[in-house]
Amino acid sequence: MPAGSWPDHSLGAWAKTSARPLSCFLKEQSPSRTPCFAKRRFVCQKTDRYYDLEADDIVGSSQRRCHVRPRGLAIHCAHLLTGKSSHAIGRAIGGRDHTTILHSLKVSTNLMQHDSGYAGDFAAMIEHLTGQPPRRS
Repeated sequence: MPAGSWPDHSLGAWAKTSARPLSCFLKEQSPSRTPCFAKRRFVCQKTDRYYDLEADDIVGSSQRRCHVRPRGLAIHCAHLLTGKSSHAIGRAIGGRDHTTILHSLKVSTNLMQHDSGYAGDFAAMIEHLTGQPPRRS
C-alpha cells in the first residue's frame, strides 16, 4: 500500500486482514497526519471532550468501563501520535507506571484487531485529534 493512503475498507477490517501491526500502518502515513500539537495532555483533553467526561476522568483512577475504554484509546493515540516513551505517557496520564501503559497498549491493539467497534472509535479519535478524516485511496 502506498504511503499516505488509507485502505478502501474500514480500519477494523484492515486490522483483521493484515498481518502487519497497526502502528506500522499509521507510521507509513504522511507526516501531516501527526500534527506537532499532538501532545500527551492535549490528547487527554480532547479525549475528555470527545467522550463528554470530566477533566480528571482520563487521568483518574476510576476502573469504570466508561472511563477505562476512553483512557485506553487516549493512551494508544498518545503513543502513536507523539512517539513518546511509556514512562512519559504514564506520567501524563495520571502518574501511571510504564508497565500499565504497555499493558494498555497490548489490550488496545488486541481489541482493535478483534472488535470493529473499538477500531472505529480509534479511527474517530485519530480524526478528532488531527482534525483530518482518514484518507482513502
